[in-house]
Amino acid sequence: MGFYRAYIPNYAEISTPLTELTKKNKPNDVSWGEAEQNSFVKLKELLCEVTSLATPDANLPFQVHCDASDYGVGCCLTQQDTEGIYRPIAFASQKFNATQKNWASIEKEAWAVLYGLNKFDKWIYGAKGEIISDHNPLKYLNQTTPKSPKLTRWALALQRWNHSITHRPGGACKEQLPAPGNRSNERRYREKDLATTEKKGRNEGEGGEKNGGREK
Repeated sequence: MGFYRAYIPNYAEISTPLTELTKKNKPNDVSWGEAEQNSFVKLKELLCEVTSLATPDANLPFQVHCDASDYGVGCCLTQQDTEGIYRPIAFASQKFNATQKNWASIEKEAWAVLYGLNKFDKWIYGAKGEIISDHNPLKYLNQTTPKSPKLTRWALALQRWNHSITHRPGGACKEQLPAPGNRSNERRYREKDLATTEKKGRNEGEGGEKNGGREK
């Protein structure tokens, strides 16, 4: 199943209940519950509607969509086609370990960005592009001095790539991508729609988290 993870959005998080069963310290008798069954069914459904990946165009800018949850990070590399649709080129995801689960929200979101850029480096290094996140404080990561040593190191590491950070609300980040396996249901977000959504997100995002927390 892991062979297809590049075609399945948020594979690491969805498969967590199943991969937890394979840990060395787990008993030989597998306890199959509702979480495991839901994970299995969801992966099977996604595998049947695997997303068609686009071929990258070196003449077009790239977008790296990043998001984090309590359990891991998910990233998607896209480019806009002539109709303004964001076409996925690759997906990447990672589960958090015990230490990472204790990070502050901004640290989890910042790690999603750094993880995604490293995963897609072979396509985006040297190219101008955009990082899209639903976490508003990330916009200021390179504009202020982070209080967390971890965030300071990551802010320096991000300077390797020529990508700006754009905030868009969570709903817009998900909906602007084509629906997996069904071109007829693609949401055709144009630039004017995204600009309106971004303006609304800026108004709602004021007062967001400004500090990175302490390093664990």
